Amino acid sequence: GLASLLYQQLFELLRSQNIYQVYAGITLPNPASQKFHLREGFEDIGTYKKIGYKFGCWHDVYWCAKELRSLEKKPAAFIPHPKL
Repeated sequence: GLASLLYQQLFELLRSQNIYQVYAGITLPNPASQKFHLREGFEDIGTYKKIGYKFGCWHDVYWCAKELRSLEKKPAAFIPHPKL
């Protein structure tokens, strides 16, 4: 539950800065992280094969995305954190 609460706080902060989308890259295999991100509203956008080197071998990296606000024709300008 703590990770979900932290993500919700992060998403609110990012929305207030006019961020439209967030992305997560997950080194595979990691089914728990994949399930967590899907539960948080992320959508599968693809997997890059054997692009991450970790613990002495090559791994696939799974990517997912979440839309934080509706996309606009002319996006609002980014607001730096100190100016909020």
